[in-house]
Amino acid sequence: MATKTNTVPRRSSAPLIGGILVLVVVAVVLGIYFTTKSSTTDESQSKSAPTTEKPSESAPTTGKPSEPAPPPEVSASWVRTNDYDYPGNDIGTCGQTNSLEELKSACLANNQCKGVSLVNNRPWCLKHTLAGGNAAPTVTFYKLNR
Repeated sequence: MATKTNTVPRRSSAPLIGGILVLVVVAVVLGIYFTTKSSTTDESQSKSAPTTEKPSESAPTTGKPSEPAPPPEVSASWVRTNDYDYPGNDIGTCGQTNSLEELKSACLANNQCKGVSLVNNRPWCLKHTLAGGNAAPTVTFYKLNR
C-alpha cells in the first residue's frame, strides 16, 4: 500500500515579486519628481529674489564674544542728474550729513526715500517723491533704483 503524503501545493512567487517591483518603481519615480520639483522651486526663488549675502569672513578668535554682523547691503543703483531738483519733497531736515556716501546710506535705510540731492556739491536732502522737478543749476540729484 502506498502512503499518501500531504503536500502543500506550491504557489508562484511571481505576483509577490511583481508587486514589490511596482512599489519600488513608484517610489523611485516619486523621489525623482519631488527632487526635481524642489530644485526647480529653489531656482525660481533665487531668480525672483536676489540674495544680498556676502561671503563670510573668518574673524580672529580672541576669546571675546563676536560682534553682531552688519546688516546686509541693499542692492541698489543710483542715476545721477546734474542741474535738477525736486523741491518740496524732502524727508526730515536737510543738511544733516557730511558726505554723499552718508546721505546715500541714510536714503537706503529709509523705505520712503526715492533719491538724494547735493547743493553746491554739499550733501543736502533725502527725497520721498519725485514730482514737480525742475532745473536747478547748483543741484546734483541721485535717483535711487532699488
